[in-house]
Amino acid sequence: MSIRSRILVVDDDPAVRHMLLRVLDEENYSVRTARTGSEALELARAESFQLLLLDGDLPKENVGRLCGQFAEAHPDVPMIIMVRAGNSSAPCSNGIGVCLEKPLDMEKLVRTVGELIAAVQQPPPRVAPPAPSASASTERPPLNPAWGLKPSPIS
Repeated sequence: MSIRSRILVVDDDPAVRHMLLRVLDEENYSVRTARTGSEALELARAESFQLLLLDGDLPKENVGRLCGQFAEAHPDVPMIIMVRAGNSSAPCSNGIGVCLEKPLDMEKLVRTVGELIAAVQQPPPRVAPPAPSASASTERPPLNPAWGLKPSPIS
């Protein structure tokens, strides 16, 4: 059995949270929900997620600030922000996340979720080891080619 990718859904509307939970659960995602930004940040501190699905119109919330806080704490977790049509002030208009317009097209949502999670789960590209050089006898090989780091030269 494979591990289900975990998604954090943040929306103040209980009907929307329930609908998204049902749709994403049917696609075999593990979903947690939050009503507010502070509740979402608290959940994200306690648990790991592969995607944040956020209502871009949360009342009494600065969604841009919330996205920034989440991105700072979890830089590798992609975000989908659900926004009203024509909302040019949405955080995704500044490159913070992917915007999907309301009312949501569920097929497009599921496709976007799958694409973003697949992109995050791709292993890092392998870096070719450096070509041998004259000083190769005095240096150790890189620790891990994917990291691109070299240990200190041998003394």
